[in-house]
Amino acid sequence: MAPTFLCWLGVFFIFYETRVEANWASSPPISVKLKAQWNRSPLLLEASEYIAEIDERLFWQFVWQFRNLHQSSKTDKDQYESIMSAAKTMLVTPSDRLLSISLSLHTHSPAVQMFQQVSSEVYESLGGACDDVFININNRYVCNTEELNKELENINNNINSNSSDIQSFDHCYPFVSSLPTAILYGEIGTSRFSSFIELLWPKMEAGELRLCVRHFVLHKERDQLVLSGYGVQLAIKSTEYKAMDDTKVKEGDGSKSVDEADLIHEVGGFNFTRLKERYGALGSQLDDFKKHLLDQKKDLPQLKAWEVSDLGVQTVQSVLESEFPWNTLQEISHNLPVIAKTLSRLPVSRDVKTDIAYNQRVLQQVGVAPGDSVLLLNGLILQEDDMNVFSILDYLKRESRLLSGLEGLGIPSKYFVQMVSLAVHPQHSTFAVDMRNESVLFINNIEEDKRYSRWPSSVTEFLRPAFPGTLRQIRKNAFTIVSNVHEHGHRLAFS
Repeated sequence: MAPTFLCWLGVFFIFYETRVEANWASSPPISVKLKAQWNRSPLLLEASEYIAEIDERLFWQFVWQFRNLHQSSKTDKDQYESIMSAAKTMLVTPSDRLLSISLSLHTHSPAVQMFQQVSSEVYESLGGACDDVFININNRYVCNTEELNKELENINNNINSNSSDIQSFDHCYPFVSSLPTAILYGEIGTSRFSSFIELLWPKMEAGELRLCVRHFVLHKERDQLVLSGYGVQLAIKSTEYKAMDDTKVKEGDGSKSVDEADLIHEVGGFNFTRLKERYGALGSQLDDFKKHLLDQKKDLPQLKAWEVSDLGVQTVQSVLESEFPWNTLQEISHNLPVIAKTLSRLPVSRDVKTDIAYNQRVLQQVGVAPGDSVLLLNGLILQEDDMNVFSILDYLKRESRLLSGLEGLGIPSKYFVQMVSLAVHPQHSTFAVDMRNESVLFINNIEEDKRYSRWPSSVTEFLRPAFPGTLRQIRKNAFTIVSNVHEHGHRLAFS
């Protein structure tokens, strides 16, 4: 019997690089990195796109708040801390926490790159006449604040300037399309971008100018973006069938044999590289312990049929009783064949069996059979096609907006669980009305009114032929329309 887990907004993510290990832990690891075709985007720009996705008004608050950041003099770590500090004041929980996950996955880097490509085409058309920040105002491009001041004086004479160049993805403020429009190209947080914003902001607040911002990063040396959240499969096949040991090299080439165990840094949850740094005097003992763990992984114990029968329940119990359940679940998932023998010796608790049986009965009502895996997010069953970190993040964002809406209505947080658990759509779309209740008043009661007394009362009359387009006259209330009538003064309201 395999375990079934019920999770409440509990999602475990594995980020960064994919690591594939062949022939158990005794083979050298293969590190795989997927790189995008574009360079890494500044974290500040990715954070601005995340905030704009939540609320465009917050985007402009974010731009104004970081006008004095001057991020060119800050490290990525400093920028990240500044972003998260600002997010806590602008966003409600858990949107601020989801920002950290979004930045680690670089989910909005493609959006920033889209702006970069559009802005680069405009920059190249100018022939290098401008620097890293420029603006299209009054249907001409301005590269410095001195010329911008002159153009702002004549802004009212160009009421329809640039309105046709605005795209649906642009960030514009105020949200009035009839105002004169300017398009600012640059990198949020830089000193030159801030000097342009400070000149334009009074005009925007006064409702005299609509400003649109497009991200543009000029000539910054950045590494290629390493993609996260993608699984990699390496299908390696040798077409030459030769028996050889590739860990040893030929004599005379100046190289030494490679010990595979030295290439493995983590075994059984122990990071031996870090342990040797902290306890250098125990280096030989740590090597022996590491070799012992590797030898255990080579020899897989054989399990009898009766030892496997409750292995799923024993796995669940092991996770539930662990001090660090997520780490235990990860360890079991990665090394189940190695530790299956140990799990099979774990005594099974009756309470765990009872809980699993209850979960199976509940999940069967929504089409999940015993032994199947299912992930629920606030009662919402996620489909297998959506089992990737980006889709799950989108679900979390939607649930976050729902919780924020409940908080905006003044509902205490202790009632959030009950509110999101309510069935929005009833299980049955039809309902029955008891006609015998005295509150139901008949305008035309076919069964009781005397004028229909001569009609036959048997429902078999429906089977008798009739003229096309007509119904048989039967003394039954077979077709009934029920209306709710509300009396408002001298008027009746029907619903």
